[in-house]
Amino acid sequence: MGRVLVVRFMSLRRIINISWIVVLVAVCVGIAFARNGAYGDNKAGFDGANHNVVELTGEPTLPVLMARFTTPQPTDNALERPILTVFPTTTPASIPTMKPPTATMGILVESNKFPSPTPSPDPLSEFQICSPLAGILIRDLPRLVSEPYDPPPMGSDARHQGVDFAFYNWKGHRFIDGTIIQSVLPGQVAAALNDTFPFGNLVIIETRSDQLPQDVKQTLQIPEDRSLYLLYAHMKDESLLVQLDEVVKPCQAIGAVGKSGNTLASHLHLETRIGPPGARFTGFSAFVDSASDADKKNYRLWRISGQFLHFDPMNLLLIELGMPPTPTPQASDVERE
Repeated sequence: MGRVLVVRFMSLRRIINISWIVVLVAVCVGIAFARNGAYGDNKAGFDGANHNVVELTGEPTLPVLMARFTTPQPTDNALERPILTVFPTTTPASIPTMKPPTATMGILVESNKFPSPTPSPDPLSEFQICSPLAGILIRDLPRLVSEPYDPPPMGSDARHQGVDFAFYNWKGHRFIDGTIIQSVLPGQVAAALNDTFPFGNLVIIETRSDQLPQDVKQTLQIPEDRSLYLLYAHMKDESLLVQLDEVVKPCQAIGAVGKSGNTLASHLHLETRIGPPGARFTGFSAFVDSASDADKKNYRLWRISGQFLHFDPMNLLLIELGMPPTPTPQASDVERE
């Protein structure tokens, strides 16, 4: 009787153990269903790995479970509970797919193209005619002329071959003495001299033909193989701000108004001439014992040789105001040095 009870007890215990196994399997199946979204006839599920809702096609399939049951041999003394080990299948790490590098290839193709040449800046795009006197408008210059252009025959050193500017109490400017002198045009310094005679302290600036707009050259009758030269004379002592061969811009300060040289009153003497390109003057005097032969030669070359043709400076200064220019004197048949 006691042996029968022991057998029945062992059978009941085995039934209870099997029931626990069935419950555990059911729980695992439910978890798998929840992760893979395979519920009945639903056509959409949740992708747990990528956290996306995905569409399911075909019949839902159960997740694969690998269950290994290790059950001890039924012996009289072996009352241990069967061991259930569940190994869910692991999803292999997704291998990133290599998309065609369309954007990268596009960049590479673009980089292999020859870059379009950058257009060089137009040297005439910033061309400007400035007043030779800082703070004085160009349209006011005719009212400040103290001695106008009075040309002699070409080749003569007589009369007045430029224009003089002077003022007193002009629109808030007390005296002209010390007024900053500006470069009228862009160019390069052809002379920067002190203590010459009769011009005193002077600066000459050359503007090449290719630095001038075509309409300016036509109006002033400047040939393509000639340059335009501007002489600024009677500057204040120790006021020169440029040196020989220096490149200057329009409206750049080059000195100050004074009364050096052959004059008793402060004023700016301005001359404009058309001459051969590349001329440079390292001396420029006449009529005084201190003038060297080279100084006198340069003076004659500028004034009477006919190689530097003078014209009214107001023709240049007022060209943008549309005022008609005065005729440019022609060279006479003088011996040219």
